[in-house]
Amino acid sequence: VNNTEKWIYDNESPNIHSFQYGNTLHKHLGCSYDHERAYLLFSDNSANTISLLGETNTGITQGTFVNIGTSSGVGHVAVDWISSNVYWSDSLFGWIGLQALPRNLEGSASNRKFRVVVDKFLDIPSGLAVHANKR
Repeated sequence: VNNTEKWIYDNESPNIHSFQYGNTLHKHLGCSYDHERAYLLFSDNSANTISLLGETNTGITQGTFVNIGTSSGVGHVAVDWISSNVYWSDSLFGWIGLQALPRNLEGSASNRKFRVVVDKFLDIPSGLAVHANKR
């Protein structure tokens, strides 16, 4: 995956990509990757957002907000790439939320429509994992 086998067996250096988002005041805790659409999603507990970084159809790297208004207790984000949803755990609100991802980044805007999928029997949810085939 991503040329991992090549740099392990051929002793080649991997291609490492980096990005800079915000400043030192931003606190990123959760991170997940949508392999189908090549989106990187991450939570920012200082800005109370879930953000998405990806490439447009023209190959330009672009960032956008997926959700604005989370609490500062979002611990982890996870992507279900089959249904194109992102899930996040919020320890301050005490729930796990779900929101659909945009089909593409051109003209995408923050979608305020999300669902709380679990809010019972959770004390302080801080992490989660999605098994796409076991939905």
